Amino acid sequence: IHPSGKYMLIGLGDRPCILKSDYNFSTHEFMSPTIFAGNFNSSGFTDGVGPTARFNNPCQGVFVKNEDYVKAGKEDVYDYYVCDRENCCIRKITPEGVVSLYAGRGSVSVNSNFWGYIDGDLTKDARFNQPQGIAYDEASQTFYISERDNHDIRMITFQ
Repeated sequence: IHPSGKYMLIGLGDRPCILKSDYNFSTHEFMSPTIFAGNFNSSGFTDGVGPTARFNNPCQGVFVKNEDYVKAGKEDVYDYYVCDRENCCIRKITPEGVVSLYAGRGSVSVNSNFWGYIDGDLTKDARFNQPQGIAYDEASQTFYISERDNHDIRMITFQ
């Protein structure tokens, strides 16, 4: 649920998209969800806007305040970071629905796999193996990411 309470984003896991459900403050209910990013019937790995983006088993996500949005006076100042489990990476989604790779799928010089356990530059080196849980500590600006196949919790700190 977005920190404002105005909507929630939903990763279904078995469907390659992120749904959005707006909150109706009059009825105190969330409305029927619609596709916010990705395509309900088409998986893959593609950065893009809204339905042009592709996911493969998006799981848990977390909202993180973007100070650049605050300075710019945007209405929605939170990005959404989501575990894209089968793509073995963390994706970032802006309030406008722009999806981009945040971390993972790196180290192409090591071998042709996009999964594994490698630390380093978030997109050039780092690899994950089935990330499925993510939390964010605002005070330390640290992500905690749980990985199913590596049986580990990894940390990423904003710099």
